[in-house]
Amino acid sequence: MAKTIPDHHAFPAHRADLIVHELDGEGVVFDPLTASTHRLNSTALEIWKQCDGSHQAADIAARLSDLFEVSLTESQKHVDKMIRELESLHMLVADE
Repeated sequence: MAKTIPDHHAFPAHRADLIVHELDGEGVVFDPLTASTHRLNSTALEIWKQCDGSHQAADIAARLSDLFEVSLTESQKHVDKMIRELESLHMLVADE
């Protein structure tokens, strides 16, 4: 059975205190609370940008499907995985 994203992240939003630097289509996120950094490839960076609290995971997947010319099913897998990973790193805020 596939894992789903937590209900409290129906409209995923990254924490405002995280610092992101983009270079050549990739990104690095610095978390000042843990002093850790995370590298984002181009796909992860695009998902990150859409985690602004106004897009649902399905909307993000549809955008990725168009942008990277992959199936919607494949795109949804990547989005769900990335959102679960961001959740596990405490980089998302819960929906209000």
